[in-house]
Amino acid sequence: MDLTYIPERDEHEPDLKPKLDSVLHQLNPAFRTVLILYAEGYEYAEIAQMTKVSIGTVRSRLHYARKAAQELLGNDI
Repeated sequence: MDLTYIPERDEHEPDLKPKLDSVLHQLNPAFRTVLILYAEGYEYAEIAQMTKVSIGTVRSRLHYARKAAQELLGNDI
């Protein structure tokens, strides 16, 4: 039995997918990669191994990716 709750989408609520896609495409590719992998549930060590960089670099890139994405999104979320 699946107990995942998915609320109904309000018809007046904007669809954020196009905006999020736009933000991702505007990010530096290294930042985008780390952000997507982290969002998919990978841990820092796994991302470091997959991208062949140190865990510190993963943390740094994730920090700057989040900051850039937040600036690009502005008040849209």
